Amino acid sequence: MSDGASISISFVGYQTFVQSADSDFSLISLSPSNSLDEVVVTSFGITREKKSLGYSQQSVGGEQLVKARETDIANALAGKIAGVQIVGNNSSTFGAGAIRLRGSDDVLYVVDGVRIYAASDINTDNVADISVLKGASATALYGPEGRNGVIIITSKKAKSGEATIELDQSIAVNQLSQLPPFQNEYGGGYSQSFNVFSYDPSIDPAGWASFDGDLYPDFYADESWGPRLDGTLVRHWYSWAPGTSELGVKRPWTQTPNDVDEFYEDAITSNTSLSFSKGADDYNIRALISYIDQNGIIPNSENNVIRFNVNLDYDITDKFKFVTSINVEDRDMLNNPDQNYGNLGSNFNQWWQRQLDFDRLKEYERGGNVVFWNIRGPRDLRPLYWDMPFPFL
Repeated sequence: MSDGASISISFVGYQTFVQSADSDFSLISLSPSNSLDEVVVTSFGITREKKSLGYSQQSVGGEQLVKARETDIANALAGKIAGVQIVGNNSSTFGAGAIRLRGSDDVLYVVDGVRIYAASDINTDNVADISVLKGASATALYGPEGRNGVIIITSKKAKSGEATIELDQSIAVNQLSQLPPFQNEYGGGYSQSFNVFSYDPSIDPAGWASFDGDLYPDFYADESWGPRLDGTLVRHWYSWAPGTSELGVKRPWTQTPNDVDEFYEDAITSNTSLSFSKGADDYNIRALISYIDQNGIIPNSENNVIRFNVNLDYDITDKFKFVTSINVEDRDMLNNPDQNYGNLGSNFNQWWQRQLDFDRLKEYERGGNVVFWNIRGPRDLRPLYWDMPFPFL
């Protein structure tokens, strides 16, 4: 053996032993190593070295998820894992986004070994690590429920020998980004001509005699194929409301001075969390309470969520361990906007009249009654398709 030769002995989880070949030794003892950065949680709390896995797996640390203080686990994962498609939630509603693996949204979530069936029930402030299992051999560990992929989440724990109190606060503002281009040449209606009011003394109030010959559009139409917006004096929807100062008033037929963008509001989301953690050799406890106060960009819509989490591990004996996880959530939601066929965004873009003024639409209570723009006609003030766009209680 050449001079200066050495012997190196290594094993997974232990520090490498290096000794000169000329040294006298008969028994070697390897010291444990704490530098296993590539150890991941696979299933049922089992940890394995990442390079030993025979299937596709990726991990994200909790510190990467809370940088932007996202309240939605799907949005928090966006752009952080290859091969995972994030289907974001509509910005005007309070639902959760979806994580799509292997072409399906039917993904299984497992938090500390417990199956979770709604992503909205996961508190991002309590996430220490996320492992995404995409391979069929991995998801088979969880049976048929894991056929489309598994999101394994490990909750935060206290460091041994430390007691910590953490207070986090974040504020985000959600704003309308963009709207499609709208035409401003034609107003509401189904034809290019206005209707002409004909006074009928047998059914109309005597005071309406002066309205004879007044022009008015097809209020009942929810499309803008009507007369050209050329400034013609006409009777608008609010001009037929009884008991108001605007009864009988005529105004120009022009494009709206306050368009769809006036409807949406700047929405503020406040996310506050307080946690306590303490750990020792034989126990580990972490408690977290968080409060999310979220306003919607649609007026008079909001979402308030209070979450309480407790994770406790206690070693009763060397071979017997007590583990508990408690999660409580209280959600109070007001006017979560509908996103189906009749939703507001779709209606503004398609089933709408382009001359409507949003400042006047805000004043939907006139003469002690709710007055609608989509009335059936001067003598029938019931709406045909539309209620007023501004929610009211």
